[in-house]
Amino acid sequence: MDNTVSLQAANRVLVAEDNAVNQMVMGGLLRMLDLEHDIVPDGVTALEKFEAEPPGTYGLVLMDLHMPLLDGFDTARMIREREAAEGLERVPIVAVSASEITTERARQSGMDGYLAKPVNRERLTGMIERVTSAKAAIQPESAPTEAPTDGPGLRVEELVNIGGSTMAREALDVFATHSGELLIRLADALERGDASTAVEASHSLKGSCLAIGADEMSRHAAGIEHNARKGDLTGLREALRTLESDLHDVQAAIAELTMDVSGA
Repeated sequence: MDNTVSLQAANRVLVAEDNAVNQMVMGGLLRMLDLEHDIVPDGVTALEKFEAEPPGTYGLVLMDLHMPLLDGFDTARMIREREAAEGLERVPIVAVSASEITTERARQSGMDGYLAKPVNRERLTGMIERVTSAKAAIQPESAPTEAPTDGPGLRVEELVNIGGSTMAREALDVFATHSGELLIRLADALERGDASTAVEASHSLKGSCLAIGADEMSRHAAGIEHNARKGDLTGLREALRTLESDLHDVQAAIAELTMDVSGA
């Protein structure tokens, strides 16, 4: 397939994503598809970037849902309001998230499609082709069907294929550092009984884990996120200790892989 020809309608892509590991992976995927792109860390910056560029600059927006300052739903809705107010052509917006969303909520926010993390080249290509050619009803997509791994089970080969050995090494290093910071933030939130911060930290950790293939750790983070969203923080200290053990195992696996990745 000639990706340059088949994906021409995407023009330049605006990516709204607050997670550093996911930023690196999405950037690598878009470079594989020869698509120019801008990556911003939150909804407010995405809206400012979208409005600052001449109409038609962006042919596609890839929108994370859970971001600081302004979430993906509200950002998409505000983009649609601007298009309607100024008579602009509708730009396809695809939600990209580690959380399941309802088709109805996505439609109400003005989104045209949904990609479940982790995203790979084939699924991203298929979604871009659908939303840039049809521009009709929302195009839902099921979560990836590959069996989750137990233990670290990192997707190093896939990361190398996406962005080369340097990007893969950097992504793993960023994960090792950032996940430790998120665990500290999560522990502090549980200590203070701050469910909102616990949700944010566990959700971000879940997304980072999915990006590098730490599936077991991702499942444990998702469990904490689920309970925190209900405001139930009881019993989560033990779950936090499990996450800390997971991180130790993943960081050890990353350390062992460093030489292999460097020489890939």
